[in-house]
Amino acid sequence: MRLINQHSYVLVGLAVLAAAWFGLRRAGGPIRWIALSAVLFVVIAAAAWLRTGGGDVKTATDLDRALAQGQPVALEFYSNF
Repeated sequence: MRLINQHSYVLVGLAVLAAAWFGLRRAGGPIRWIALSAVLFVVIAAAAWLRTGGGDVKTATDLDRALAQGQPVALEFYSNF
């Protein structure tokens, strides 16, 4: 399960590419390769778009400083895998 959790986007991307390959197997010549390239581009672009940026809190001191300000603090735990 850990492999699936850490690499789920890669596995989903491969499944999408495999479905596109089987769906386009009757298409001939350059149309198949153009369509597969477009699907690959969309999968890679979606991965880049869905990544989160760097956080504001880098160290425990930064966290203590943010908590001491008396304003609400939202913590988000996210994995890019």
